[in-house]
Order: sequence, then structure tokens, then C-alpha cells
Amino acid sequence: MLVKLMSLIKNTWLIKVVWYISRKMMLGIFKRCPKIGFILIFANRGSGKTTYAAKLVDKYRRAIDAGTSQYKEIICNQPIKGAVFVESIADFLENYPMVEDVVIICDEVGGEYNNRKMRMSITEIMKFKYSRHYGVMDIILLGQSWEDPDVTLKRMLDKMYFMRRSIVPGHTVMKQIRKRFKIDKETQQPIDAYKFRLFIFNKWFRRKKYFHLFDSFYQPANIEVADIHDLIEQHPDYFQVLAKEDSYYVWKIKKNWNRAVRIYSWIRSKFKKKPNIVLDDLQKHEISLMPEFGYEDIKNGSDVPPAVEKEVI
Repeated sequence: MLVKLMSLIKNTWLIKVVWYISRKMMLGIFKRCPKIGFILIFANRGSGKTTYAAKLVDKYRRAIDAGTSQYKEIICNQPIKGAVFVESIADFLENYPMVEDVVIICDEVGGEYNNRKMRMSITEIMKFKYSRHYGVMDIILLGQSWEDPDVTLKRMLDKMYFMRRSIVPGHTVMKQIRKRFKIDKETQQPIDAYKFRLFIFNKWFRRKKYFHLFDSFYQPANIEVADIHDLIEQHPDYFQVLAKEDSYYVWKIKKNWNRAVRIYSWIRSKFKKKPNIVLDDLQKHEISLMPEFGYEDIKNGSDVPPAVEKEVI
């Protein structure tokens, strides 16, 4: 009876589903490869763009190592642990053959495919357009503005995300932007309309969890670095070293002292006794008064008689 019951339970679809899921969990099937598509992520500096790239590399690498991913490698222009590092994605697509079943992550896309330069070659455009034919389903572009990439790349985007630091310390939030086709009411021209999706579609991640996977202060090899003192010595005409000024505190003391002097002078001028204009004018022109008028009369505001000039001997 017990054997028949066990065989009956074993043949039920629910037990089969539970057994299948548990077996796949043990084999690591849930370390599956994330399906992203052709996306653009833009944010200000320090928001966590490269950190999110490290997060994606970590997920892809776990899926590849578990054998549950359709991809073979991750190609990235940032030295992230677990990815194949190339100095330039543009140089890789221009000068090397197309590779199959890889993920392409292009950080700082404004430096690779800048919208102002418009220098994408036909080979690069065709590789991007036919990327899914070669199994390259996921291409992630990261930049500081949605206007940074070339317009050819923006037309091929599946999704866009705006990234910023969350109010929760150490976390970053990503807001998905929906694109749709629209006709402008005024010009009657076709345009692309964008709108943020509901907050339930937002994504959050903790940045510190992925700091060990990359170098935040990585310096590209194609940028020459020199010491500033060596440049001053080599090019004295271009780099002009100005004389050193007083420290901030000395400058602040002088500024406050001059301000106090001005305030004191203004207060003193308000309470200063007004001068006798008549006496000042008489002394200026060396004019003597008549004997019957003295200093007190003039001081008290009496009418001044005709004056007599001193005879200069």
C-alpha cells in the first residue's frame, strides 16, 4: 500500500515540478544570465555607473561559470575582475573580427562614440546593427548624459536608465525611461517621446558590495600623464607661476580690519560737529572782521557785515 502511494505521488505533476526545481537549484540553474538588451545608462560622476558595470560582470561571470549562460565572455573597456579587458571598444570593433556569444560593456561611451564627432565607420555601424545575429544580445552603454552617444546608437536602444544616488546611504537607484513614437502637435513631425516608468520598476543596488571588483581610479593608457613641476621647467613661457599671496587667515584679518575702519569712519562722520563755514571762509581768504563784530557774534549766527581785507605789509 505504501509503495503504491509513493508511486502515485511520484507520478503527480506537482511532485515532478518540485523535484525538477530542487534539482536545478542544486545544479545552479538559478545563477542564470541576466537578459538586458541594448541599453543606455546615464548619470553624473560618482553615481555608480562603473560599479553597476561590475555588478553586471559579476552576474554574467557566475552564470558562465555555472554553464547556464548563452555567452562565452564579457568584453569591457574597464579593468573589472571577471571580464575581458580592452582599452577601447571602438578600436576593438573597428580593427578586430566580430566575435560571437559575448556581452559588450562600454563605459564612458561619450569618449568612444561621441555625438559631436560623428566618426563611426560603416564597419562599426554594421556590427552594432547585426550584433544579435552573432549572439551578442546584451550591449550596455554607460555615460554621463543621454546625449553623449552617437545618434546611430541611440536609435538602436531598447531601454534607457537614469541613475542617481539614493537617499539611503551607500545605495544607488536606477529609473527606467520609456520611449515611444509620437507626432508633434505643432510641427506635425514624428518625434521620440520619453517618460519615466512607475517607481515599482526602479532598481536599487548597494555600491560597496562591488568595490573590490574594479579600480575606481583607473587611468586610461592613451592619456599621457606628467608631473606639473617638470612641465613648468620645460615650458616656462606657457606656465607662469605667480607670486604667493598671504594665507587665507591673514587675508581675512586684513579684510575685516579694513571693514572695521570704514565703519568707524562712517560712525565718526555722523557724530562729528559741523564746521562753521563762515569762519572757515574768512580764514581761508585772510579776511578780518570789523571791531564791533567778534567771534561770538559770528558763532551765534549774526549777520556778517562787509569784511575788510587785511593789509599785507
